[in-house]
Amino acid sequence: MISDDQLKTWSNTGALEKSERTYSHIQNIITNNYDKSELDNKKLDIFLQGSYANHTNIRENSDIDVVVMLKDVWHADISKLSYFDKEVYNNNTGQSSIGAVDLKNTLKTIFLNKSIPIKEGNKCLKLTLPDHYLNVDIVPCIEYRVYKKCSKDYPHNPNNFIEGICITDLSGNKVINYPKLHKQNGGEKNQDVIGKNYKQIVRIFKNVNYKILEPQNQNVPSYFIECLLSNVPDSNFKSDLTTTFYNCITWLHDLDSKDISNLKSQNGITQLIGNSYKDSTVWDAEDCKNFINNIYNQVTKKV
Repeated sequence: MISDDQLKTWSNTGALEKSERTYSHIQNIITNNYDKSELDNKKLDIFLQGSYANHTNIRENSDIDVVVMLKDVWHADISKLSYFDKEVYNNNTGQSSIGAVDLKNTLKTIFLNKSIPIKEGNKCLKLTLPDHYLNVDIVPCIEYRVYKKCSKDYPHNPNNFIEGICITDLSGNKVINYPKLHKQNGGEKNQDVIGKNYKQIVRIFKNVNYKILEPQNQNVPSYFIECLLSNVPDSNFKSDLTTTFYNCITWLHDLDSKDISNLKSQNGITQLIGNSYKDSTVWDAEDCKNFINNIYNQVTKKV
């Protein structure tokens, strides 16, 4: 069993001052140098994603994720449009020779000109900054749009589509995600539950993972943990943190294989569970179940 005091401690957010300073620093570097690049006529959207963006960060979080997205270039899913709307879309769009790889190369040049060490990851640029900043994962991408309807003003009307991001990994594969929708849904769930403690519970589970499970090599991305908990029905959240924590882990533990396979990501669009060997953005069902069982066994065992 975990004490009430320990759960309360683990529910607290990690320090934000350093992350805010780092984000502002990176944002300034990009915006102050982007207009000198070959892509200066393409609009950018720069924003945080991940634990710091969603206020579910804990002390062990050691870097921030900064999305840099091209807004004037996008990939689109128009499968839900009517025949007429597809015609409107196709007649009002064209192909672009600019993509996420061009943006990534531009950002590499900007940071190298500032003498910032860069390591290229599969989907991001990893920046090593001085000690008074956090390290940064830069995610270069273009906008991804899931169209619900289409009209002639569609490029200027965000009500026509759901916005996501499209990343090109080192193998040339397209990786789709919805960080803004993830953040929005997490914020709404936090407001909806009794006690407004959804994000506190996410931080507790992340701390259990780091403090108890990781020494046993249970290395689970914090994104998966947050998405997992977003599936727990609001009725399990009470004003008392301890009651809520044990309600959540019990509800998860009682899921059968079919229930687990149907779990959604917090964005509400993509599946959380899938073949992780083919797709790194999904969680293997067996690994997910093992994670749940390991926490359940740890926190319910008698001392």
